[in-house]
Parts: sequence; C-alpha cells; structure tokens
Amino acid sequence: FFFKQKTAYEIRNCDWSSDVCSSDLESHGSGSLENLTLVSGKLLVISGAESRELISGETLRFLTDSPHRLESLGPEPAHGFMVNLLNSNESF
Repeated sequence: FFFKQKTAYEIRNCDWSSDVCSSDLESHGSGSLENLTLVSGKLLVISGAESRELISGETLRFLTDSPHRLESLGPEPAHGFMVNLLNSNESF
C-alpha cells in the first residue's frame, strides 16, 4: 500500500547511572513524540512544568517539542529505551 511518510523515527537504548545522573535534551521539533520504556531502575522525567517518576516496567509517552530532562533516581543505574517520532504533523 502507499502512504505519505511524515514521521522520522529514532530508536535509542539508554543508560542513566547515579554518577552521571541526568541528561538535558533539546526539543525534537514541533509535533514530536517520545515513548520511553524503563527496563530497570527509577527515572524522573521533566518536560516543561510537568514531571513524572517512572519505575521498572513502565512506559511514558510525552510531547518533546520543548526541552526536557531525564534524571536517574536511586542508587542503581536506570536502563531503558526510547522510540521518538520526530517532526510529525499527525495527531497521536
């Protein structure tokens, strides 16, 4: 079948350790959406004025059209993966 591809995909395997406990991420562009699944550990996700704690086994989906921050919580490293849908004009 034929369709118009308006979305670029980015897949990342990520580790956040307690000694390098955070990462500041820039906007991924208007309409971008991030799907973050935490496999182990505990992670704080801050996007704009909102924040959410994730524990192992949880998935969070959020818009990434503004800068956001991911912080490892607790003594063990956090590990997870992200699937980013970049610059889409479609609604999710």
